[in-house]
Amino acid sequence: MADVDPSICNERTALSSIEEGWQRRLAAECSSERSKREKQDVVEVLGPSRQSEALLCQLDDLPYTDKGKFVEQLAGTPEGRRALAEAIQKSATLPQADPPKRLGW
Repeated sequence: MADVDPSICNERTALSSIEEGWQRRLAAECSSERSKREKQDVVEVLGPSRQSEALLCQLDDLPYTDKGKFVEQLAGTPEGRRALAEAIQKSATLPQADPPKRLGW
């Protein structure tokens, strides 16, 4: 077996060490960026007030044929209008909070 020049071994060791260092830095940077993106992508969606939730649960429990009449009754009271406004606001926020999977997000 031929003798190997020790300087070549030292160069290979140094290059390997440098490569490992850059790989660690890259992995740390990717992790940091991913963490930043996840924190920025959070959209807080507040739930309805207790009173609104109670009214909306009543609406949810009704048969389909009675829902329209109940919504009309809700629209006739300040509490009902607030409950409907909160439901509309929440439904408008949800598509932003849960982006479509087909976009790869």
